[in-house]
Amino acid sequence: MIIGVILLIHGNLVPLRSKNLKGGRSLYSGPRSTLNSLGDIQPLKLPVGVDEAGRGSLAGPVVAASFPLLYLPQIFITDSKKIKGDEREEIFNYLLKERFPFGVGVVSNEFIDREGILSATFEAMRLSTLPFLYKKELDVKTHKMISLDELLQEAVKSYENYSAFFPERMFISNILIVVDGNSIFTESIPLVSMIKGDEKVSLISFASVVAKVVRDRIMRKLSEEIKEYGWDRNKGYGTRKHFKAIEKYGLSMYHRRSFLDKR
Repeated sequence: MIIGVILLIHGNLVPLRSKNLKGGRSLYSGPRSTLNSLGDIQPLKLPVGVDEAGRGSLAGPVVAASFPLLYLPQIFITDSKKIKGDEREEIFNYLLKERFPFGVGVVSNEFIDREGILSATFEAMRLSTLPFLYKKELDVKTHKMISLDELLQEAVKSYENYSAFFPERMFISNILIVVDGNSIFTESIPLVSMIKGDEKVSLISFASVVAKVVRDRIMRKLSEEIKEYGWDRNKGYGTRKHFKAIEKYGLSMYHRRSFLDKR
C-alpha cells in the first residue's frame, strides 16, 4: 500500500515539432532561451501550471499534474481540450524523452467516495505539487491517507523509472500556482485561478495534457484486467455502452459508487 502517487520528470525543454500539433504555435521568434538552474529565477516566483483529469468520470482515479516553468519554451499549446488523443500522446512522449519537469498526483475512487470529488481533486492537485517544495515546509500531519490497491499501483508503476526529485526544492514563498477555473486547492501556496485558464495559459495546458495522458493510460491498464466496461475506449466516462455494461455486470471495485448509487 502506498500513499498517493507523486511523479516528477525533469531536464531540458525543446520545441515540439509535430506537424499534427494544431494546439501549438511559436511563442518566441528569437533564439532559444533556456533557464539552466533555479538560481536564474530565484528573484521571481516559479510559475507552476496545475490541472486535473477524470473529475466527471464514473470509474477510476482522478489525476492532477503540475507543470513548472523552469525553462523558457519556444512553443506553447493552449486549450488542450481541442487536442486529439493521439496528439496528446505525442506531446507526452516528447516530455518524457526531453525530460521536462512535471509532477503528478493520483487519487483513487475509494477516496472520491469517502471524501467527495472536490476534495479528491484538490488532494490530487496538492500531491502533484509536492516534488517542488522543501520537505520541511510540508505539514505531513494534514496529508490524508490515499491507499492505492495493487492493480492501480501496477498501472502507474511504468512511470517509476522516471521519478526524480526536482533539481532544487523551492520554498513555498517562491512558488506561484496557476490553476484553471476556481480550483483553490491550497491556502499555503500563492495561487492564481483563471477562468478558462487552459485556453489562456500554456503551463496549464501542458499540465492538462500530462494529467489526461497519465489517466488514459491508467484506465487502459485497468481495462486489461477488467474488460467488461470498455475503459480502454470510454476512460470510465458515462457512455451508453458503459451504462449498459454496468446494468449487465454491476459495479466494479473501481466504480465511483457515490456517482452511481443514486441512479
